[in-house]
Amino acid sequence: MPESGIKRMPTGKDMVILVKSMFSLNRAGWIFRFHGFWESSPLRAGVFVRKQGADILQPFYVIHCPMNRPALVSTTALKTFPLFAGLSDDVLSSISQVAMMRHFLRGQSVVRAGERTDYVYFVLTGSLKVVVSDEDGREVILSILGQGQIFGEMGMFGDQPRSASVVPVVASDLVTVTKQAFRQLMQDHFEVAWRIMCNLAERLRDADRKIESLALMDVYGRVARLLLEMADDVNGETVVAHKISKQDIARMIGASREMVSRVMKDLGQQGLIEETQHGIILHERLGSNA
Repeated sequence: MPESGIKRMPTGKDMVILVKSMFSLNRAGWIFRFHGFWESSPLRAGVFVRKQGADILQPFYVIHCPMNRPALVSTTALKTFPLFAGLSDDVLSSISQVAMMRHFLRGQSVVRAGERTDYVYFVLTGSLKVVVSDEDGREVILSILGQGQIFGEMGMFGDQPRSASVVPVVASDLVTVTKQAFRQLMQDHFEVAWRIMCNLAERLRDADRKIESLALMDVYGRVARLLLEMADDVNGETVVAHKISKQDIARMIGASREMVSRVMKDLGQQGLIEETQHGIILHERLGSNA
């Protein structure tokens, strides 16, 4: 096998992949694809890493990849979620026993508005949009979800149907836990319940900021605030690394795509933002517009 290569061996509809070794998560421009986690496997699952089309591998591990079927999730994978960071191994083990991982393709519906709430979802890799739409098919994007985020947790506190639909923007791996199992985890482990409540409180604060933005800001201010909220620190720069179209920005702030295009062009000419192939770089003075 080539030193820098990757070997895929199909087994029916599944795949066996040989990669080199585990990499830690790094959101700064890297795309990570976890192909599986099996605590009981004689060879631990590794990670296949792709950066700008090049496969970067370490000493090889064998990974069995059931295609489009749920896979078990290890405590190693769970530790990558902020919600579970710092929890004891015993608690993480309890969660891993009821968690499964599923792969969703771009555009494949994960949940639909009006459906029963059966699962809580955690984003392991990829990006998804939360949308609501009217009878004419017009969409409003409520938020974009990235690695480490959670959705569906409101279903833990009642039996109301889903209030929005969730669709992957890119192919995504999600960790799922059934509603009943997660409720039991919250009852058995107060720290998990407390973190869920803190997460819901943060979502309420986000909703307050969005209402304020829609009511009091012009389109320039709404675009600037959205970009700042979506940005991360990458090597000392403030960057919106999520792939997001001007149409999606328009749907998130309640404006037309044409208006968003004009605002983005104007912000670029003023030197407040810089659109690159790796994302949108935000410069310090942009904050004064939000």
